[in-house]
Amino acid sequence: MDDNRITAYTFTRMQPQATEADFLTAQREMDAYCKENGYRIVGSAFTKEPSEKMASVMDNILTDMKNKNVELLVIPDISRLGRNTATVVDIVKAFAVEGIDIEITADGARPTELFAPDAELFIQEM
Repeated sequence: MDDNRITAYTFTRMQPQATEADFLTAQREMDAYCKENGYRIVGSAFTKEPSEKMASVMDNILTDMKNKNVELLVIPDISRLGRNTATVVDIVKAFAVEGIDIEITADGARPTELFAPDAELFIQEM
């Protein structure tokens, strides 16, 4: 086993009506994604908290990730971080500032790259 693999932490926010089976399915999908990409999972979190509480939830996850020296947060979709764009941007920025990437399993995108110190801003003329 390669100890130099990227360390990952998986997270998703489930709907309030989600069942134990839903949690297990989501965990299996996240685990499979990490295995497929050669990531070593060192932590996982799931919540049913509403979008309004995501800033606090993600602050706790960021603290846990920093304590474990985790490099990457793997999430199924950017919408799992919240419904409010400003809140999602603040969460992504907080991770970028700490040097922790966020990767979305739906498309492999890394929104934290937009906030890297050397990132070029993309401005579309209207």
